[in-house]
Amino acid sequence: MLEAARIYSFKRDNLTYSLYVDSIRSKSEYWLEIKDGNGNIEMSEKFYSWNDAVNLLEEYDWANYEVDKIDLTFADMIGEARRRSLAQRRRPYNAQQRLLEILKRLESNETLVMENATEEFGVGRDQIQRDIRTINEFLAHSNKNVEYIRAKKGYELNVRGDYFTLDDALIVLLLLYGTRALNKEELKQFSNKMISLFSQVEQIKLREFFQSYLYHYQPVQEQSLFELFYKCFQAISEKRTLKFTYTNNKGETSIKEVIPYTITYHDSKFYLFARLKGTVDESPRAFQMDRIQDCGITNQSFRLESSDIKIGEYVRRSFNMYVGDLQEVRLKVKDSNIPYLKRRFPKVSISPSIDNQWFDVELEVYGLQGIKLWILQQGQFVKVVAPLELREKVKQDISEMYQMYFESSRV
Repeated sequence: MLEAARIYSFKRDNLTYSLYVDSIRSKSEYWLEIKDGNGNIEMSEKFYSWNDAVNLLEEYDWANYEVDKIDLTFADMIGEARRRSLAQRRRPYNAQQRLLEILKRLESNETLVMENATEEFGVGRDQIQRDIRTINEFLAHSNKNVEYIRAKKGYELNVRGDYFTLDDALIVLLLLYGTRALNKEELKQFSNKMISLFSQVEQIKLREFFQSYLYHYQPVQEQSLFELFYKCFQAISEKRTLKFTYTNNKGETSIKEVIPYTITYHDSKFYLFARLKGTVDESPRAFQMDRIQDCGITNQSFRLESSDIKIGEYVRRSFNMYVGDLQEVRLKVKDSNIPYLKRRFPKVSISPSIDNQWFDVELEVYGLQGIKLWILQQGQFVKVVAPLELREKVKQDISEMYQMYFESSRV
């Protein structure tokens, strides 16, 4: 038995319009279902060709509303139908407008199909070819040129060298959704900007791919960060101090003036690495950016000597965003935990011990608090060898945990 599939939907005036097909494979019957907020459904008559299905959608001005859902099997067909629908509503192009529109589409990674272009712009093949030559003359001193792709019967923009691709956007967006560090509104804003770089068909595919990600997205914090990012970046670039109100993890609020070094990310949070101005301690601190309020760039400039700090190295060694003096740590790590160790500490010395199930590990970190928390997470699979201070701190925490879980149960 064939199973009907929803291949396209959009929302308009609190109604959801969904186009169905009797079978993805046969594509023999199409119909439209209109669902209201109470779940009531009105079903159209059935149509037996794709063109008739598109004409049915035209009755509801479908191309002017944002896509709610699309079946990727029909993405190319729907993208082309939307393009034709929107093109028919545009006013006629003059020569300059036509050239700019063609260039815009090519820059958006669209294929300019010759047959469609002549129909849409109302000119002959010779004129489209002349337009392409004009565009290639304009691009002559760049790393781009327009080429005819015989298999697609149209023109595409060829970019020589490195450039941002759909694959790149997919990776960046997957990482961004995975961090959960931005609030939902800023995530949508960033995602829309990135997706808009691509052709209409590719945009539809990307939006469909990330539709579930966006619907279920739960940020770890709700503060807007984009403006703060820019202020911090500007202050770092111009070497000017920042002044802001900061709330620590105890809920205590204070005014800080800092010398900013960089912005970094860790465990679903963004941090500003900065040094407190006017203090003896010159070690940078990590300020959680969603706890920063009323941030402003001052007129006070600063100068960093090359010997002050190697910021990339400092960030790498500031495990779990804790800072302090540089410490050499020696551990014994069970073989099963070595892969996880390498993920958390990219630069670490590992050598097998006499017992092949354990490895001797040496690494450097700033401060002991961050590495201590990681060691406690590993349970019986990691043992501290040195420094003695770290070993004693771990023993103390384990003792307190024992009392919490065992001694108290005897009372």
